[in-house]
Amino acid sequence: MVLLQEIIDTPQPDLESGKTNWYPLNAAVPFTRADVLADGGITLRVKGDDAWKPMRLFLFGLDTATGRPNEVVSLVSLPVWPHGWMSTGTGEGEPSVDLDVVSI
Repeated sequence: MVLLQEIIDTPQPDLESGKTNWYPLNAAVPFTRADVLADGGITLRVKGDDAWKPMRLFLFGLDTATGRPNEVVSLVSLPVWPHGWMSTGTGEGEPSVDLDVVSI
């Protein structure tokens, strides 16, 4: 596993339509897209039983695991969320989904 991060409730207006929310994730150890693919990809999980369904989801990283990065790279690009509702509540959705990592 290259990164495990919990995004807690934030003061942002997360549920307002037309808003974009940024959640920086701080990896303790640098990793590459190849590391992510070798570890089986990316899984998004929810912990709550309130149903949640994003409109879109994008996940970015940097182009190098060491030294100074030159660019931001796309790891996941879902301009339309295809996975339906997410929830740990029975019958409300899936508690986790596997996300396709963007190929180079």
